[in-house]
Amino acid sequence: MAAEVVVQHRADASPESRVAHLLARIFVKPVLATWPMTSWALRVATLLERALLQRPAPRWATAEPVLFDGFEAEWVRADTSVDDGAVLYFHGGAFMVCGLGTHRPAVAAISRATGLPALSVEYRHLPAVPLAGSVADCVTAY
Repeated sequence: MAAEVVVQHRADASPESRVAHLLARIFVKPVLATWPMTSWALRVATLLERALLQRPAPRWATAEPVLFDGFEAEWVRADTSVDDGAVLYFHGGAFMVCGLGTHRPAVAAISRATGLPALSVEYRHLPAVPLAGSVADCVTAY
């Protein structure tokens, strides 16, 4: 029995997210339905992501790079955040796609909502490292 896909349509979605959703429905969905997720396919997906989906921090937030041994992170601070704690943020992407640039606006919104700086982690992805390498990056950031 196939699972039913639920799509939530939001009236407050940005124009960029509406375009991304449309492009995903037109191009990505058919490709994923027929194309095996090989290491080559993941590399192509990563190149497309870096070319098309990188987002700057909103005007009301800053992003400061942090270098770890073998991976990167960045502190994202809303203009209202205080250093009374921190949020540790690991983006979605099934350990294969997405990263700092694709999730920067969301991390900034989390920083603004919590009033805390957020450390967004760009853990290494499959197939460059096994899953254990991605998890080790997350533990190191913690």
